[in-house]
Amino acid sequence: MSDYNLSRLGLYFDDQNRIRILDPNANQTTTELTSECSEFIQSTLEFQEIVDDFIQIVANLKEKVEKEKIKALGSRNSLKSVGMQKESNRQQLIVLINEKRQELERLNSLEQSLIRDEAEQKDLIERLTNLR
Repeated sequence: MSDYNLSRLGLYFDDQNRIRILDPNANQTTTELTSECSEFIQSTLEFQEIVDDFIQIVANLKEKVEKEKIKALGSRNSLKSVGMQKESNRQQLIVLINEKRQELERLNSLEQSLIRDEAEQKDLIERLTNLR
């Protein structure tokens, strides 16, 4: 039988003259495809490693951002607290100033009263001295 008749039956000879059921061209294509698939799988695995590393880096960065965000919120709250404390201190000082003004007015009134009493007593002493 000739090569043509054998190929019609699905039998082929390879380059080493062994009988094959697969066409040598198809066998070569299959071998190349297998090789390319292996390379693709290797590339995919490498890509997966890169993606995993990237995901880990992003997760770490997220944690750092969250920590900094919490610090910023704490700082902002502290700043608000300081502002509120200043306002509270200012209000206390205003109250203290008003109390001191009232005390000053009371003491001024008392002084004026004592000056009048002193003048009246001097006047009384003067009159009593003149009566003699």
